[in-house]
Amino acid sequence: MSFLEEYDVVVVGGGVAGSVAARFAAKSGFKTLVIEKFKTPRNKPCSGIQFLYFEKLIGEKIPRDKLCKNELFKVEMITPKDKVLRGKMRMLNF
Repeated sequence: MSFLEEYDVVVVGGGVAGSVAARFAAKSGFKTLVIEKFKTPRNKPCSGIQFLYFEKLIGEKIPRDKLCKNELFKVEMITPKDKVLRGKMRMLNF
């Protein structure tokens, strides 16, 4: 029997989107498997910034011992058309 026959949902990638999808599938009663290539926590090429609403989305607090010591309160984004967007927003940093 293959794992495809044992699970209702198979999520490939345990990043933010995959983790949230798997969590909601499992909470909805689906037999769920997450396949992740790398051991976590790990170094990643992205910034690791998460906004506080992410905790509301997943319904749990993110363990503060998994976060960086830096606290982030401002964001600046530059669009592909070089438009600069700035704002104040508290963020979690992994």
